[in-house]
Amino acid sequence: MCSLFVKKHLSVENVAAFFESASIFRAEELKNECLSFIEENALELFSTKNHLGLSRSCMVDILRSDFLDVEVEKLVFEAASEWFKVNCLDSKDSVISLEQNKEFWDSVRFPLIPLPDILEIDKQKIVPVELILEAFKYHAVFKSDLNKETIFQNIPKSQTTPRTSRKPKAVIFGNTSPSVSLSNGNKTASSNAPEGRTVLGNTAYSSGTHTWTVYVNTLSFLMIGVSTPNIPINDTSNYYIGKDGLGWGFYSDGKKYHQSHGQPFASFFSVGDRITITLNMDNHSLSYAKNGSPLGVAFTNLPSVPLVPAITLWNSTIVTLEP
Repeated sequence: MCSLFVKKHLSVENVAAFFESASIFRAEELKNECLSFIEENALELFSTKNHLGLSRSCMVDILRSDFLDVEVEKLVFEAASEWFKVNCLDSKDSVISLEQNKEFWDSVRFPLIPLPDILEIDKQKIVPVELILEAFKYHAVFKSDLNKETIFQNIPKSQTTPRTSRKPKAVIFGNTSPSVSLSNGNKTASSNAPEGRTVLGNTAYSSGTHTWTVYVNTLSFLMIGVSTPNIPINDTSNYYIGKDGLGWGFYSDGKKYHQSHGQPFASFFSVGDRITITLNMDNHSLSYAKNGSPLGVAFTNLPSVPLVPAITLWNSTIVTLEP
């Protein structure tokens, strides 16, 4: 009865206190209800600063969750950093062992944070150096021709798996290159730049099968596919999906591209076409269809790392994402 009452009255203002109490009194049902609420309202909770009063074990429980509804991992680090500074650096009563410190920061997925942000985080000197080096290695390997599967065996999969909200999300555009404009609730992207400009989806996938459709509103040149989240999206020297080892794309002339190597794949597509992409992260393949007709599997042996929808546009091309 008490648990049911609390569930009905949870808010971002009181959930941290209820979560802590449930942990102390081992009320698992209530604790799980509180954690689910926190997962769905993580950003709102962090903005209230109420998480700063949580115990270390409760904060770690939150940071470890696979289901925090946050767009980027950097936001998780910022919440963890605030807690750490208040409870470990500024508190005279705090005593935290090296093992506890490592356990706390292990809960943040540093390899998923962009490299420029990792450099800034390193300057703060609050994160164990081995976790910073792990993130550096992750980013460095992506830009090389080394065997990613072998090297990533030393990095826990939990560190490289994006958090996923329990609430299903429609695919919309997120990070963009310069000169890309978003509209229609971030479902439509356009660019007037003569060089390639890239835009990424808002969700990274590491397991399961995922499908989305791109409608071609206007067309000059267009590449549709997937990439790792850490591609050089701000590169304005005609970077495109499939130019390096970080992306796989289907070009409007009918060729497929990876590592700058174009191969014939299907017929060209044009204005008014709908290109459907199916990413299967369980068998590591990428398939396409045009206007409902399957074109087949374009790529196999995709790496076991998170991938996002990705599109490169040239010269007044406009596209719209559809469910």
